[in-house]
Amino acid sequence: FSLYNLNGQYRMLTGHVGRVDGTSMSGATMNIIGDGRTLATHELNAQDLPIPISVFVEGVNHLRIEFTFRGTNSTYAVTAFLE
Repeated sequence: FSLYNLNGQYRMLTGHVGRVDGTSMSGATMNIIGDGRTLATHELNAQDLPIPISVFVEGVNHLRIEFTFRGTNSTYAVTAFLE
């Protein structure tokens, strides 16, 4: 996971997210959490090309982006692209 201090200064998180998976073909989930609330969840299948995302984050102080994997605890298989 990664943490960001937004300090309530932003309205939208926009960008693209995709997945590069070298060995495991299990599914993954990307959760975007703001101040302890789940703001968005995106399912990422192996070899998914980047897709545009947009998440409302107005008033959020602390943002957490985490990846979970079904069937494995590996975290090496996801590459996310956010602008």
